[in-house]
Amino acid sequence: MSFASILGHQQAIQGLQSTVQRDRVSHAYLFSGPDGIGKRRLALAFTKLLNCEQPTETLDSCGLCRACVQIQEERHPDVHSLEPDGKFIKIDAVREMCRKLRFKPIAGRWRVILIHNAETLHEAAANALLKTLEEPTPGNIFLLMSSQAHSLLATIRSRCQHVRCTTLPADVVTQWLIDERDVEPASAAKAAAMSWGSIGYAERLTDPVLMALRTRWLNFLRDAIALTPPDLLEWAEEFAKEKENIPEILDTLRLAFRDIIIRSATGSTAHCAFPVLVETLPQLRVGNALQAIQTVDQAELAIQQNVNSRLTAEHLLLTIRDALKSEPIHAIIR
Repeated sequence: MSFASILGHQQAIQGLQSTVQRDRVSHAYLFSGPDGIGKRRLALAFTKLLNCEQPTETLDSCGLCRACVQIQEERHPDVHSLEPDGKFIKIDAVREMCRKLRFKPIAGRWRVILIHNAETLHEAAANALLKTLEEPTPGNIFLLMSSQAHSLLATIRSRCQHVRCTTLPADVVTQWLIDERDVEPASAAKAAAMSWGSIGYAERLTDPVLMALRTRWLNFLRDAIALTPPDLLEWAEEFAKEKENIPEILDTLRLAFRDIIIRSATGSTAHCAFPVLVETLPQLRVGNALQAIQTVDQAELAIQQNVNSRLTAEHLLLTIRDALKSEPIHAIIR
């Protein structure tokens, strides 16, 4: 993993290289941006450059020296990772890490602490980390990664150099799927268009199991108007059983109503994620479709807050059915 192997993020890469070139490396960096766009890869490439024994003339890691190999294989004695244990990064893990900071790095120039999903820091853990960031010790660098940087303590954010990672162009995502995952070009382009610039999400979109799941829930939308209350309860039970795939289901529903808005506004399905499906759905008023999307967003928040998924699904699916049964746009125009 090197800067040269990373797609996009050239501005962020140049900024990181500049800090190394000028010997102005900060004690803490916050890599922020949506999931699946390469924050981890970027942080790992920076970690390699910091400890590379033979950096290239282009300010990149060589990938061949002992340090680069050990970092790639996750066995370098001065590179440590903190990740959620369950839902949170806990205070004991932060305290244990901070104890190591009293000593000089063992083998490299820098000791690097990678904090993945930094927004999951427990309140006590976040405060313990803040104390360390306020009183940095030489030779130690914290690299925080987060898709929800706004959820971090403002005082933590203020003590980090902010590295903003933006979404990737659709053509870049398309080419990656073709080259790295051997996805057929048309399917790759379709997934890239739906991926919001995230390679991670595009990869999920081309997963056969998840493709079948999306088809299943698109069929629900197609048949929703005719479903009886007992039918909806069965669908809600199926929703609750999915657990790990609930975000995928919600994204599918959200995209479908987005398609309805696009079709109603333009009269075309050219830019729709599910052009075949949207032809079978009512041309709703934009307000009704937006209300359905808002309900999906509310359901997503409820699931994140551990509200009962079965009850959440019942309310969501009933609201969706009612939205689809509302007066279609062509009837309003008449």
